Amino acid sequence: MTLQDFLQAQQLIFCHLVAGDDNLFAAPEAVLVFGVKDETHWVITHEDTEQIELLRLFAAAEERVFIFEHAQSHMRRLLHWNIHVSRPICQNVIHRLLELSPPSGEAFRSTQEAQRHMESSRQTFSQSQEALHSSPYKNVARLECLASSAFAHMEYRGLYVDQQVWRNILKDEEEKKAAAESEFFSAAKPHVKIDLFGRPDISLEQDEALRELFEKLTGESLNRLDKKTLRGLEHPAAKALIKYRESAKLVSTYGEGFLQNIHASTGRIHAHFNPLGTSTGRVSCHSPNIQNLPTDERFHQAICAPPNKCLVTADYATCELRVLAALSGDKSFLGAFEKDEDLHSRVASEMFQTSVSKHENAHLRQRAKAINFGLIYGMGHRALARQVGVGEDEAKILLKQYFDAYPGIASFLEHSVSKAKSNGFAATVLNRRLYLEPSDNQLSRIAKNMPIQGTSAEIAKLAMARLNERLWRDHPDAFLVNMIHDELVVECPKEDGETIGRIVVEEMEKAQRTLLPSVKPKADVHVGHTWGH
Repeated sequence: MTLQDFLQAQQLIFCHLVAGDDNLFAAPEAVLVFGVKDETHWVITHEDTEQIELLRLFAAAEERVFIFEHAQSHMRRLLHWNIHVSRPICQNVIHRLLELSPPSGEAFRSTQEAQRHMESSRQTFSQSQEALHSSPYKNVARLECLASSAFAHMEYRGLYVDQQVWRNILKDEEEKKAAAESEFFSAAKPHVKIDLFGRPDISLEQDEALRELFEKLTGESLNRLDKKTLRGLEHPAAKALIKYRESAKLVSTYGEGFLQNIHASTGRIHAHFNPLGTSTGRVSCHSPNIQNLPTDERFHQAICAPPNKCLVTADYATCELRVLAALSGDKSFLGAFEKDEDLHSRVASEMFQTSVSKHENAHLRQRAKAINFGLIYGMGHRALARQVGVGEDEAKILLKQYFDAYPGIASFLEHSVSKAKSNGFAATVLNRRLYLEPSDNQLSRIAKNMPIQGTSAEIAKLAMARLNERLWRDHPDAFLVNMIHDELVVECPKEDGETIGRIVVEEMEKAQRTLLPSVKPKADVHVGHTWGH
């Protein structure tokens, strides 16, 4: 039997990778493929160009399922051989969902070790599939396995950063930091002593000493010295300290330590994404966290496309509110989205019985917006009062007006809490579950938020999986480079920007429609040289 005969005869194909070190961005030394039943197997090395081509052909076929113990990292290595896996199964993902012991390590050290684990891999797969079949996580597991291919591509490709632009920003912030420090000590005289070498007797990093200093400067008793407190102090030293801290935080968070993550060969950041990084199903990211990039527009100019390329940035419009509309079935919400109306203006108009838009009675729109988004996170009247700057009694009235206008929303949120208490868990549309303790004082907030936030995360992952597959098939020069919750970023040739933009929106909206068929989907897109919105 040839390798081609074997691959044609199998629908389920196990794949073990052999790697000589722990460098997750290095190509494999060899790949071992084998079937579900007999001992037939093939070892493919980087020198076996014909066999690699066969593996490449069958791995991309939708009719073949490839089984990995750690799909994301293994598929990232396979991309060094230009092998894309269309239908992966990840044992590690399934084990994490079912809370089983994790499978063996990332990659095997030798071909012999990979061969010795063939039978144990089969047994582990059989046991996990049996457990999965009787669990509520079948749909979640399928989605997570499909999405693992997109995450592998994203990690392999990396996010390009213009290091010179980035360093110029840091230099500017260092200068601002030094100027703010000088401004602070000038304003704090005569309560700061200067030694013979011109050094002050207090550091701007000493919180307790600073608090005592500001008590002397203002004559007020201060429990803390956070940003809110400093803003309330009518003293130039307070303003200087705010500016100092803002610049210091930017420099420490996004300084040389951050830039060290840029790969010397590619000039890109190859971060690690954890698709199961949070209890709601949202993705987390580390080394570094490129889901938490600076909001400062200057940094956006440094997150850009290489020469002759462009970035396509697309995000879901009010995704979590569309999830709320679909799950609650509220006709007013659904109608607003169907007509592409501004939901916040419509809610405000119906709450306050007056005409509201972004330009007319905008303060009422802002109140409605605060309630719309706040309810997703289980916000009560006290938090609303702080959010919109009103008293607690008025906040209670605002919430009553809201729920009177939208009884479907009120009913859904109440039902979410009672259902979570009864079942012991909150769940998404795909039945991803977050188990809750009855004694948890956060149960009500989590029960309201988790189905919405978790479903939103599932929509984004489905969009990634669909988009990654389509780009590989039809536009191989375009690829995902980042995802930030409900936002996807694609790099592509400059001349293809508008075409890729339409494809990204199409796949994102199809994904949303798949999981939320009752609400009209909407994704907004920006095409340009830099990361934009």
